Amino acid sequence: MEYVVIAFLCLGILLYFLLGGADFGAGIIELFTSTKNRSRTRKTMYQAIGPVWEANHMWLIIAIVILFVGFPHIYTTMSVYLHIPLLIMLIGIIARGTAFVFRHYDAIKDDMQWL
Repeated sequence: MEYVVIAFLCLGILLYFLLGGADFGAGIIELFTSTKNRSRTRKTMYQAIGPVWEANHMWLIIAIVILFVGFPHIYTTMSVYLHIPLLIMLIGIIARGTAFVFRHYDAIKDDMQWL
């Protein structure tokens, strides 16, 4: 039974990395796009990843829940010893989502989108 839980845990993590390619790739493309093509590239990326960008974190949450339910001792050990990196990861996920929403869905177009 443990191997079934491990298989689902690995599947959740694998799906997070595979389906997160759109998110991670969009960030890299935006970072290295020339200033001349930046607005067109952003518009294309937002239309491409808009429907799926937040749903990808579901796989990470599923993996954490599987780890919590299937292996509570390992989950406890990891969350105690890695609480600072986990906190930084959660803050990063929240800040990234918030920045995307404020930049893309802001009612007033001003310099705040750049910030």
